[in-house]
Amino acid sequence: MPRWCVGVDVRAVEPLDDSVLERFDGFRPDEEEQCVWVDQRDRALLHVTFEVPAPDPYAALELGRGVADDALGLLAPAGHVVHVSATDPDDETGWYVDWAPAAPAPVRRPRRSLWRRGRP
Repeated sequence: MPRWCVGVDVRAVEPLDDSVLERFDGFRPDEEEQCVWVDQRDRALLHVTFEVPAPDPYAALELGRGVADDALGLLAPAGHVVHVSATDPDDETGWYVDWAPAAPAPVRRPRRSLWRRGRP
């Protein structure tokens, strides 16, 4: 079965320090190629990469989305998924599949009229 390199980016609500990495000890115990790190430029951004066997990149992407959900569970109090991708690590197929959740819809507030009722 082909192997895929999966990348997951998760944003915490507050900046993370490197002690958060201790929560990820044994995160995926069967995965030797796993890397977890906090972005040095954006301390609220956590990156996870790993290789996984899957029949196609879409199956690998679904596994990555599950890992993203698991990572969110370890980031208290909250966070959100920024990005999940799956690529062929050997570039034999040229496949690259990307997924990002839809941004929350902006809150629309009713517009107030500058004219008072009864005035022309």
